Amino acid sequence: MPDSAIITHRLDTCRAYLEQHALDLREQAPGLQSLATHRQAMVNFAYEALESGQVVLAQLDPNLVYAFVPSVLADHGGTGDMFEQAQDLAISMLDPQGPVMGLELLAAEGADPPLAEQGRIEGWMTPEFLDGVVLEGRVRIVLFFDGESVFRESLTPQLDKRGYELLNDYDDAASRGVMRVRHPSVPGRVFRVPWVQWVREMLCGGYNLVYMMACFAVYLQKMQESLPGEA
Repeated sequence: MPDSAIITHRLDTCRAYLEQHALDLREQAPGLQSLATHRQAMVNFAYEALESGQVVLAQLDPNLVYAFVPSVLADHGGTGDMFEQAQDLAISMLDPQGPVMGLELLAAEGADPPLAEQGRIEGWMTPEFLDGVVLEGRVRIVLFFDGESVFRESLTPQLDKRGYELLNDYDDAASRGVMRVRHPSVPGRVFRVPWVQWVREMLCGGYNLVYMMACFAVYLQKMQESLPGEA
């Protein structure tokens, strides 16, 4: 199947909507809910895939591309080939420097450990969309995440700045779901930072990347407060 059978919404076409939506949410929604800027976009693109019968790719952040794959492709035996093409195109849109993390919505929702309440799909999806589209499998939603760039350029420097030593590399941290770190003030203690859980909550809760970074910042602050002389 040709790439023309894949509908793409690149970052430059999504940015204006997301920026305006973020402004509206900051005025209307409390706390973390103001970071749920991807919810309506996910619904809109899922219905676009459903109505067009085509895969829809939407880049909602430089590090995030969402794929919406309608079940009608499976009925015509085209899901495998088309998803592989969509995956290749999504990765090219990200232009990553390393491996890309792929998370399927329902698999991320059902994995262990359980997600926080604010990161679960039933907390925000309407019954019509949740039951009639997502759980019914009429559209499969997959997030392609340039996790290595975020890991290397955003998370690791914050740990370095506070004197933590990272004990595992990106591949191990992505596989295990945790960054293993220690601090010289307590060299015998290993902290486990559950960063992939926040990626799952970001996807399933319809949040933007700021949500994941906010969760990381709160966790890091708690780690700091647990160090000797920091309480």
